Amino acid sequence: MLAGYHQFYGVREAVESAKETQGDDLGRIGVYWHTQGSGKSLSMVYFVRKIRRSSDFGNPTFVVVTDRNELDEQITHTFSDAGYNVSWADTIPDLRDKLDRQAGGLIFTTIQKFQTQDDERQHPVVNEREDVIVMADEAHRSQTKELRENLRDALPNASFIGFTATPIHDGDNATRMTFGEYVSQYTIDRSEEDGSTVPIYYESRFAKLQLNKEAISESVRELLDSGDEELENQLVEKWTTLRRIIETADDRLEKIAGDIVEHYNDREIEGKAMVVSISRKAAVKYKRYIEQQPDSPEVGVVISEPEEYIDDPPNEGKLKRRFKDPDDPLKIIVVCDKWTTGFDCPPLHTLYIDRPMKNHNLLQTIGRVNRVYKDKPGGLVVDYIGIAEDLRKALDKYTSDIQEMAMVDVETAVEVMQQKHHKVSRYLSRVDYEGWQELSELELSRLIHRAESEVIATEEKQEEFMQAVAELKRAFALATPHNAASEIRSDVLFFEAVRDSIRSIGGGGSTGDDELDSAMKKLIAEGVTADDVVSIAGFDKWKSEEPIVSDEFLSDVERVEEPELQVKMLEKLLRNEISTRKQQNLAKYESFEEELEETLNEYNNQFLTTEEVIEELRNYADELQQEDRRKERLGLSAEELAFYDAIATNTETKIEDEQLQEIAQEVCELLKENVNIDWTNRKAMRSKLKTRVKGLLRKNGLSHSEYNPLVEPIVHQAEALYGDISTVSHS
Repeated sequence: MLAGYHQFYGVREAVESAKETQGDDLGRIGVYWHTQGSGKSLSMVYFVRKIRRSSDFGNPTFVVVTDRNELDEQITHTFSDAGYNVSWADTIPDLRDKLDRQAGGLIFTTIQKFQTQDDERQHPVVNEREDVIVMADEAHRSQTKELRENLRDALPNASFIGFTATPIHDGDNATRMTFGEYVSQYTIDRSEEDGSTVPIYYESRFAKLQLNKEAISESVRELLDSGDEELENQLVEKWTTLRRIIETADDRLEKIAGDIVEHYNDREIEGKAMVVSISRKAAVKYKRYIEQQPDSPEVGVVISEPEEYIDDPPNEGKLKRRFKDPDDPLKIIVVCDKWTTGFDCPPLHTLYIDRPMKNHNLLQTIGRVNRVYKDKPGGLVVDYIGIAEDLRKALDKYTSDIQEMAMVDVETAVEVMQQKHHKVSRYLSRVDYEGWQELSELELSRLIHRAESEVIATEEKQEEFMQAVAELKRAFALATPHNAASEIRSDVLFFEAVRDSIRSIGGGGSTGDDELDSAMKKLIAEGVTADDVVSIAGFDKWKSEEPIVSDEFLSDVERVEEPELQVKMLEKLLRNEISTRKQQNLAKYESFEEELEETLNEYNNQFLTTEEVIEELRNYADELQQEDRRKERLGLSAEELAFYDAIATNTETKIEDEQLQEIAQEVCELLKENVNIDWTNRKAMRSKLKTRVKGLLRKNGLSHSEYNPLVEPIVHQAEALYGDISTVSHS
């Protein structure tokens, strides 16, 4: 495992603080805040590894503490997968037994197991050693006065470090009392700049659906105005009232379910979505109503004790594996409180929320959609409970920069999309593409060529255009299904088609599987896709197969009206042909390649006009076609012709054509017979072949001075033909 730079420097600071904290009465190593999605769990692994390798610590005992069973299991698996022997505490007595040791150990537990038992008035001391290091995951939660004191009573001389994906708010004295101040910070904006995470955007849908019922609105405000972190646990009566209102409002749930399906299907991006409901009962209802919607993707539900609501519920582990698989048809998952923390699913791009949340719970939950995945432009949080202003008030406890980083309104994404659209449009300012869908095939073909010609004037301009289209596509995918995105859908499709056509005729970026743009796979306007446009323009064959020098492709070039585009097409045609043929005939096509580069350099430096370079390139294409006829005229195979040229171009001796043909055939046969020799030892192989080639050339009457210049080119050609294979056909 290779650490990121933020993990490397963060862990280094944490370890230095741990050194200084040894033997200290307070034992506060500090708080390690690295935003969600940036590899916090792996940072914990690196922290343990670095301390164990240091001579400053001896053989300490590590105690990894979480507040939830799911997180306990997750972090245990993370360490186990990294090759560590882990010790998981199952019960309170089991935990105390595992902690009572003289050295070493990596123990995992929940903080709830640090409770007193039976008639204990105070938690007993379990281990008094100073080289015990307590690592608390999500350090800000469950640090109640009682549990915090129990942990200190059990391990009175231990050192404490808190790992968290969310920052400490201004009023959180409990976390500072236990762990101290920040030892490392990796903030949301830095993570996004580094590409470790994607930004999170916010969209309110409750007003659009007229869901702001007074009873719900009032209950939500009361909850969020309270000072409690765990809303449903601390405000039982108010929470129960709101939960019952929402659970029994079937018309509302069904309306939201329909909007979720429509919104998800209209998003121009592939991936998964999660619905967060207020209760288990509401989650089950949401699943049922979503399934009933026309065109609904497959949906699942994950709740605790599902048997209470579902007959024969599916295995949660299987659902998790399916949901994380981007190719699995399970696209939407409905949850209550499960999977809202400690759950990584990079393809997850949209979070539909119908549950009040605040502070750390809010930031943890929305962080599910900030993972990097392919061309995913950002995560989107959709609010159905009308808590936008209340959420912002709840974030007042944090500094202003954290408030701004936590979520960005989707209108900001729309503004960015419009800016990107304007930028791309400027490249085609002299091309009238409005109403392109109504054009005939011939007219559309000419329009595409005209647009390409504008873009490929220089290599720099072409690269800038390709990048600008990619940026527009990402912004467009994030903004959909906003009305502003629908308004420019046709333009985006046209820009994409121009970009695809440029790629198909030579250059403009990789088209590997990892870079396929999922956003455009669903982009449809008037029933026409970007691939359809390229097909109509007449160049679909350039996308599906490599061009070869033939009358058909030369005809394609001739019918293009834009000279600059003809140059690009001919250049790709010739480069591809030379690349294919060069291995078969180094002597001929290496010199041919040099001539082509020289011609193109003269054109790029404006020593040749467009018309002149087109004429030169067409002449090269004609020469390539003549090569095929030369092989037939000489009666040689492609391999024999390669050795024929290797000899002819490297000798000053007059050799008759008939003898040269015979020598080429004998050399080819000789080398084929030796193909099975191990080429991994190329030096020995080349030496052996040189000896045999010299003998064959001497047998054909060539003196030392005549055959010596020929040996190296012949062996070099043999290596190009046979060096990467172990056998060859002798037919």
